[in-house]
Amino acid sequence: MKLIPRLFVFASFSLTVLATDARAALVYYLPFEDGTDPSLVNQGTAGGSGAVSGAPAPSTVAGGVTKLGSDYSERWSTPTNNATGTVLLPGGTNQFRMNNTGDQMTISTWIYWNGSYNGTAASGIVSAMNGSNNVGWALSINSAGSLVFNLNTPTTAFIGRSSAVGTITTGSWLNVAVTLSLSATSPLTMYLNGTAIYTNNLGNITLNTTTSQSLALGALDYTGPNASRSLNGSLDDFAMWNTALTAAKLKSLNTAPTLLTGYDAGIMNSLFTAYDLQDDYTVGDLDWSYSSGFDVTGKLLGDTWLAGDGTYYMWLGGTSGNALGLQAVPEPGAISLIVAGGLFLVLRRRRFHRA
Repeated sequence: MKLIPRLFVFASFSLTVLATDARAALVYYLPFEDGTDPSLVNQGTAGGSGAVSGAPAPSTVAGGVTKLGSDYSERWSTPTNNATGTVLLPGGTNQFRMNNTGDQMTISTWIYWNGSYNGTAASGIVSAMNGSNNVGWALSINSAGSLVFNLNTPTTAFIGRSSAVGTITTGSWLNVAVTLSLSATSPLTMYLNGTAIYTNNLGNITLNTTTSQSLALGALDYTGPNASRSLNGSLDDFAMWNTALTAAKLKSLNTAPTLLTGYDAGIMNSLFTAYDLQDDYTVGDLDWSYSSGFDVTGKLLGDTWLAGDGTYYMWLGGTSGNALGLQAVPEPGAISLIVAGGLFLVLRRRRFHRA
């Protein structure tokens, strides 16, 4: 969806503006709150709402712990090996089947892990795998604290790829992300807090998805009301794109929230769209616009920072010699001009506004 270009209107009448939200590739986005209460509403392009199946997975603050800018999260409070409940994503039986060459996806979510509930069980994060573990894919944490991506091909069942032992620690919010691209080289990359922790070239593969499994949150596999190997902990700000985000964008998902409390995956996706289209986007009182050639001394690709002159920068592409990204300055709500004795209002048309 193309962003509406900036428009200046000289007028002495009121102007009604319809907001647009560019999330062309963000299929699932569940922040688990609507501002006042927990919510399973999907704000991505697939629409709809998540559905709890099996024993409920309560929507609440994670044991009193909140992450940046969030009042609620989705908590699995009584994990067992089976039947603890899961959140089924709307339309998940036909999304992210990953069975065609060129298919891509990115998964990003914040996780608060309480460890393996019995010392040996895996903690499922999101899965398109069946109970026999011979169809689909799944993202989980094993009992040793490794981030694990399992997948199945038509010729090889249950391929597992794991990060180092102890990568995922307990007792704090962590951002975990995975990109997968079924191309000639099929790179699989896993990230922790914006840093790549595992990369593996799987070869030219497709996944064995002969049956349509529902996409399930908080379970390693799902075949009905009894989800298996549930999450011992909480999820927040869950997002899935139908493209492989760049390493810089995945890092910015972490650096921007740290600097700008409340920036979530939905806001960041709109900023990514502004960058890709060389356009601009307003969030609160910051008007972000495409920029190039700015000073990145002492910074790394994917960083977000506030410069000494009061300008914010987000480095998303290019090189240190020609940095590409976004810059932002505080935006006035309206400017009054006196021209030839008359008063005119200069109104800026906004595409979308988040406080």
